[in-house]
Amino acid sequence: MTRLKLSRSICLLGLCGLWSCGQQETPVAEQKPDFQQQPAAVAAAQTPAKTDDAIKVETDAQGRKNVTLNPKQAEQLADALMAKGQLRQAQQILSRVIQLDPKATEAYVKRAAIMAESKLTTQAISDMTKAILLAPDNARFRNTRGYFYLTQQAYQQAMQDFSDAIGLDGNFSQAHNNRGLARVALKEFEAGIKDFDEALKIDAKYVDAYNNKGYALMQMDRVEESVAVFTKAIELNPKYVNAWNNRGQAYLKSKQGDKAVADFSEVIKLVPGNVTYLSARAEAYELTGKATEAQADRDRAKWVAQLVKLTQQAQQNPRQPSVWIARGRHLLSSGDLKPALADFQTALKVSPGNVEAHCGCAATLLQMGNPDEAIAQCNAALAKGVSALAVSIRGDANFKKGNLDFAIEDYTTAKRRDSQVAQAYKLRAEKARAEGNAAQADADMAIAAELDPAAGAVRQVSNEVPARN
Repeated sequence: MTRLKLSRSICLLGLCGLWSCGQQETPVAEQKPDFQQQPAAVAAAQTPAKTDDAIKVETDAQGRKNVTLNPKQAEQLADALMAKGQLRQAQQILSRVIQLDPKATEAYVKRAAIMAESKLTTQAISDMTKAILLAPDNARFRNTRGYFYLTQQAYQQAMQDFSDAIGLDGNFSQAHNNRGLARVALKEFEAGIKDFDEALKIDAKYVDAYNNKGYALMQMDRVEESVAVFTKAIELNPKYVNAWNNRGQAYLKSKQGDKAVADFSEVIKLVPGNVTYLSARAEAYELTGKATEAQADRDRAKWVAQLVKLTQQAQQNPRQPSVWIARGRHLLSSGDLKPALADFQTALKVSPGNVEAHCGCAATLLQMGNPDEAIAQCNAALAKGVSALAVSIRGDANFKKGNLDFAIEDYTTAKRRDSQVAQAYKLRAEKARAEGNAAQADADMAIAAELDPAAGAVRQVSNEVPARN
């Protein structure tokens, strides 16, 4: 059973994109309340603040320190802070504005946006209710509160607010669209489609309404119609991820595997490394009989899921070098060298001299074609104590530089016995034979053959974890 999951974000002018999805199919509802704020540059007006309604701030919108503002100026500063993503500071200022002026309607709306972004939806609804009491004829406020109810899956309350907004402004396309989404959530698909059509009568280029209508049609198994509607959304916005994904789902539903693969590939171009889209394309590949490609996408999806997990751990424990080292190794395993190096360097910042972090840097730098820097990192690690891993990586760096004697010495110290070591002995044997040192050449070739009987095309092993027999 499809369950709608809604999310939201805050931008300069207020709440942006509400998008909702059941597992992999994603209808989109959009509502963008306009805060009608003034540019930040005028936040510090010339009129001095009265002492009885003054708000003291450390820094105003123009960077001036220890400034006293009146409520209007403070609200404009809150706008600037919201634009910068400094939501906590903006919320504190807005609360002070409301304390001084309980009828500051827009301050309630803005604080509601911050509360919603902080997942404090109940408080957001409370602030919007106060704004509505102050401005009962404002359709935008009704739509905004309806949106918050929608995110709480309080669909009846949401529909009431959207209907009230439509009653106040019959040309409010977003309210029609959002009411349609609430009806779809209640599986009232025909009624939802009527609302989306009303939104499209008002705004013929409303891509979200097209996408939502297509989703509703797909839920009713009217797949061919849904494909046409999703196609219209894509024509209007070729970078519209949800429409590409939903059309791909429609093709999957109708067993058109090749077309599904093409659509999911477009989605992955727009949003690389998304587990849901990789898994969907894997399913489409299976439908077309391309098992190898399907497994590759599943493997990549697993890798991405692990990266997400490691990223969360790093965010939760930023002072722990082990989490950065683990994520760096994970990135290194798939050849994402620059971000891997950044993670190892972060580990060194929080734990200077960390041997594992130095080794991670060395392994990454070696793959980036910087053997000298890799050797420097290995030496830094060895300065902290014994490390077979550091010696092993240094051996690989010396091998890459053609310093075979140093490479073999490091491999011996690290007790490495693998094809990379065999290649080093083989190359040194060839060099010795060319120099007329047959005894050395024979001895090295014997060791090479012992390590790798093939003694031919020898592959290089991992630069970070030495292989052992």
